Amino acid sequence: MVEGEALLDPSIVELISKYGYFAVYGILALGMIGLPLPEETFLLFLGYLVSISAFDPVLVALAAFLGSITGISFSYTVGRLVGRKILVYIGRLAGIAEHRMERMEALFNRYGRFAVPISYFVPGVRHVMAVTCGVSKMEYSIFALYAYPGGLVWVSLFVTLGYLLGMNVKGLIDLIGPWGLAGMMILTAVALYVAWVKVIKPRYLA
Repeated sequence: MVEGEALLDPSIVELISKYGYFAVYGILALGMIGLPLPEETFLLFLGYLVSISAFDPVLVALAAFLGSITGISFSYTVGRLVGRKILVYIGRLAGIAEHRMERMEALFNRYGRFAVPISYFVPGVRHVMAVTCGVSKMEYSIFALYAYPGGLVWVSLFVTLGYLLGMNVKGLIDLIGPWGLAGMMILTAVALYVAWVKVIKPRYLA
C-alpha cells in the first residue's frame, strides 16, 4: 500500500494497512460527519487497492457504504435534535456566510429530497445537506430512501473508477483536480438518474 502515500496522508494509509475494512468504515463515517478528509481520493485509492487484489471488491464497497450512511445519518440526527443553530454553526466553520446558508436552505426547500443524492457528489455540500434534512424535520424514512441509494452510487462510482484507473489514479487527479473529478461524477450521476427515470423505469418497471 506504499503507493497510496502519493495520494493520501501516510497516517491514513497506515490505518488502512493495520485495520483494513474497519478503517475504511471509520474513515468514511468521520468524513461524512464533516471531518476534513479527502473522501473522493480515499474511495479512488480503495479502488486501486481492489485492482491489485489487496481488498475484496464487495467487502470494501460494503464497508465504505456503511461508513458513509452512518456518518450522514449521524449528521441528520444532529440537525433534527439541535435545530437550525447547528446549521449556522457548521456554515461558520466551513466559512460559508449566513446569507449563503439561507440560499442553500431555499434550494433545499424547492428541490427537497431530490437534492439529497446529488449532494453526495459536491464536497462540503453533502455534509450540510444531511443536517439541513434533519433541521427541516424531513421524515427519516424519506431521508434514508434518497440518501442511502445516493451513497451507494457515490461509493460504487468512485471505487469502480479507481479500480479501472489503477496506478493512473494520481495522474487523473493531478490533471483535473479534485473539483473537476467531483464535477465529472456529478454529470455521471445525473446521466444515470435521467436514464433511470426516462428509460429503465418506464420500460422495465412500469
